[in-house]
Amino acid sequence: MHIPSARVQNQMANEAAYLWFVPALGSDIHAILVKVPTNVIKSIVKGSPLEFAFGITEIEGIRYLAVAARIHDDPVSPFIIIKAQRIAEEHNALFAILHREETPIFFFDELSRCVGWGHCAIEAAERQKALEVIGDSKKLYVGNMNGACNAALDCFQLTIDPSTQIQGAKQIPAVFVSGKVKDISGIIISAIGVGETHNYEITTTEEGGGQEVNAWHVLESIFPLGIVKSPIVEEGAKERELTDIFCYYELGIFLVESKALSIYIPESSRSTERKIKVLHKHIRKALSQLKGALSSIRKGRIVKSLNGQTLEFNRNIPPHCIILVSELLQFGEWDEIVDECLALVPEFNAMIHILDVRELVALAAFSKSKEAFDYNLMERFRTFAQTKSPFIRGIP
Repeated sequence: MHIPSARVQNQMANEAAYLWFVPALGSDIHAILVKVPTNVIKSIVKGSPLEFAFGITEIEGIRYLAVAARIHDDPVSPFIIIKAQRIAEEHNALFAILHREETPIFFFDELSRCVGWGHCAIEAAERQKALEVIGDSKKLYVGNMNGACNAALDCFQLTIDPSTQIQGAKQIPAVFVSGKVKDISGIIISAIGVGETHNYEITTTEEGGGQEVNAWHVLESIFPLGIVKSPIVEEGAKERELTDIFCYYELGIFLVESKALSIYIPESSRSTERKIKVLHKHIRKALSQLKGALSSIRKGRIVKSLNGQTLEFNRNIPPHCIILVSELLQFGEWDEIVDECLALVPEFNAMIHILDVRELVALAAFSKSKEAFDYNLMERFRTFAQTKSPFIRGIP
């Protein structure tokens, strides 16, 4: 496990995805840190290729370094991290890493937890090409983000993706190198709450359960005394799961259905079109499950935790229904899905939300309290109902 410095931790808390080359303690004196969504980390575990890119833009005699990581989790639309590197210790660490055959690499998820690590090897010829493009590390820009850094990023983005149209940008010297990640080990994460404890490991092939644990971990910080994973509802002599996660307090109730897109499928089935169809199928299944859960609540059926404790909550409050997906793909036609979501509004006086894990983490971090979380979800639903678009980032 790698414990980031205070500077990196602060940056990590404010970035949805990022890349660092840093000094480290111990026998391995440097490390590569990558923060990306859980589904992207899982794709690397499965073997998706990882590349790094480096580019230099010279502006008024000053050399600006831009770096990128490209993860081929999707055969058409790879996941890309891009940044202007402007910290002296990161310049020095990068140069040291490019002189080594391999370096420890650590993966951080949406909650900024170190969930796995391995070793990243770059072939000698590719390392040499990168060093030639970057040049003297002592001549690289060091300082705050400014207009020149943004201009350098524009040029770098145009260079690594010529299909982009960026006014004023020009192509610059840049190079891609392949980072071969090997010997990945998962780190067991224990999420400990007031009434429950759940373990999670990134390398498990059981994807849905891992996403549920992560969501529970996020929401437990807001509802420490009012959250239950996999509550049970009584239906006569039978019992069944009400929903994946249930949160409640005196002014609100929240039902969460978690649906994870599998990365353990053949690459031929991982086209964007195919992923959209599977995502829509998962959302429709979640809507059906939520409809059954809301019907049980309306009928006054007893709801219990797994240890048998009966849950007491206000059944007359308009419920929040959260469909949590691993990746909210902004492609394809969504009109029918939106209409099906909004159809539950008059039937159950419910508010429907489609979120990915990244957005749930951001919403919880911004809200900090159950009352604020409740209110912010109301505002999100108002925006969703008005725009009929599920693609909402941030607080409306």
